[in-house]
Amino acid sequence: MYKKTVSNTGGGMGESEDQKGHVAALAMIDTFAGVGATCFDVTWTNADGEQQAFRGRCKTAYLARILPAVLDC
Repeated sequence: MYKKTVSNTGGGMGESEDQKGHVAALAMIDTFAGVGATCFDVTWTNADGEQQAFRGRCKTAYLARILPAVLDC
């Protein structure tokens, strides 16, 4: 369902660690959607594991769209 893309920006070819994380996160969403999940309850935490935000019932398409930006924060 989600397409992995790799681009060459003049440096070495390959995926950055950020891109690998995005692909893995989207694959996880796709896996759950594949068995019938249509929405998720999402808790954002900081590096210390402290809750920073919560959003209930995020639709699968919405989460897939915003997740890369959230992971980049």
